Amino acid sequence: MPTDLAFALGILVLAARALPASVRPFVLSLAIVDDLLTVVVVGLFYVGDLAALPLALAALCFLAMYGLERLHVRSLAPYLALGALVWVLAYEGGVHPA
Repeated sequence: MPTDLAFALGILVLAARALPASVRPFVLSLAIVDDLLTVVVVGLFYVGDLAALPLALAALCFLAMYGLERLHVRSLAPYLALGALVWVLAYEGGVHPA
């Protein structure tokens, strides 16, 4: 899915002066939406057997990250540690971590 947009963005860069100004934000927005939809497709169609406990722990890690953000924690280390833990727990829970 994202490969076709990579080519479109390359052509956009080459022909940026000849195109109307509204084309660039449209193509960039389309690229972002396309990437998000790719993540959804991978998450939905490449799911193995689901395990509830690791997925629940991953959700708790997300809540912990939200709590850190609400407490205005600006250090990157806890977010990286929790993010890595979410990745592992999602994988163990049967969801493709992409």
